[in-house]
Amino acid sequence: MLDFYELLSLVKKIVSGDITGHKIEAFPHTNIDKLSFDTIPTATTLATGEMRWNESEVCMDIGEPNGGALQVGQEFRLYAKNVEGFQISEGQIVYVFGASGTNVEVKLADASDYSKSICTIAVATENVAINGNGRFTTMGFVRALNTNGWTEGQFVYLSATPGMMTNIAPSYPNNKIKIGVVTRENNVNGEIYVRIIPEVRKFGDIINGNYSGFEDDGTLVNYGNSTTYEDLVAELIGKKLESPSSKITQDTAEGTVVYSSTCTLADYIVVNSQMSHKWKMGSDIHPHIHWHQAQASIPNWMIQYRWQRNGQPKTTAWTSVKMNTNAFTYTSGTLNQISGFPAITPPENYSISDIFQVRVIRDTGNASGLFTGLDLYTGSVSALSYDLHFVADTLGSRTEYTK
Repeated sequence: MLDFYELLSLVKKIVSGDITGHKIEAFPHTNIDKLSFDTIPTATTLATGEMRWNESEVCMDIGEPNGGALQVGQEFRLYAKNVEGFQISEGQIVYVFGASGTNVEVKLADASDYSKSICTIAVATENVAINGNGRFTTMGFVRALNTNGWTEGQFVYLSATPGMMTNIAPSYPNNKIKIGVVTRENNVNGEIYVRIIPEVRKFGDIINGNYSGFEDDGTLVNYGNSTTYEDLVAELIGKKLESPSSKITQDTAEGTVVYSSTCTLADYIVVNSQMSHKWKMGSDIHPHIHWHQAQASIPNWMIQYRWQRNGQPKTTAWTSVKMNTNAFTYTSGTLNQISGFPAITPPENYSISDIFQVRVIRDTGNASGLFTGLDLYTGSVSALSYDLHFVADTLGSRTEYTK
């Protein structure tokens, strides 16, 4: 506590501006109504912890380590630890990697890595050494950058090059993270106003590769388990029958095609299916046939198939496959059944609008040699339709004939 004479001496020094080495530890009255700062201060570098009015930015500056200053109300900082394994340089972009004790840990963000980009948090305000702590701007100005060739007012984005920013929005599937806007174009004293805004393009279990995503043109695409199955239906009724001895007939009243119990490989129906614009190109297709079962045994269904590709020579050879050996349950009466054929992988480079040709056959005598024995189904069999299931990864195609 100061006595009267010491207090009087201190007041004189304050009035004269000479208060070097003095600190007021206590006064009887500690309430302060306001503090007034010189609004046109002398332009000197602030030491750490010092404060003054910033006339050009119309705010208070607080001195920070390494000569920087925090502009109160206009900037926000993150004090974090660099665990990248090398120096993080001023102007590089970081994401939250983790934490140890009271230290937030950061590494360089990367637009090509979903987990790194979605956690983007700040831009380095200074060089930060390996395992050192430093200042990162979460919102506000970052200065002394090379923004040469960029346009003031232009958005900048997180780059697919770790830690870097670019004035060109990254293309899908890279994530689109707005870092801020260019406020000064200069190769040495360029400025960016940081305001990080992720533009979400992917939804779902992204880390495991199962998600839906919007591409640059707005196209919705499905990946992994987010894909769906579609059915490409080809009715058999009304199709031309290749059956020299009329062993295949059409029951138009029932809407079915009837295969007799003495069909051979010469008896078939040809079905052409144009690959859907929704099809995930290159993925397996799954042919199957719908038919009526009226007795406990199972007919020998088979197909012969070939692909016809647009702009390519005609394919003449057929490939034969038999139905899968499914376990059918039969009690009595007439049941609707599905016989599936093995999954078929299309030849390389086959695309939407290519034609998948199929012959639908009942091989009663096992002339193909694909079955373990003769067709034990003693009567005629009615077939309703032939279909193929396919994996869909888009709502359609971007152009008329290509994905």
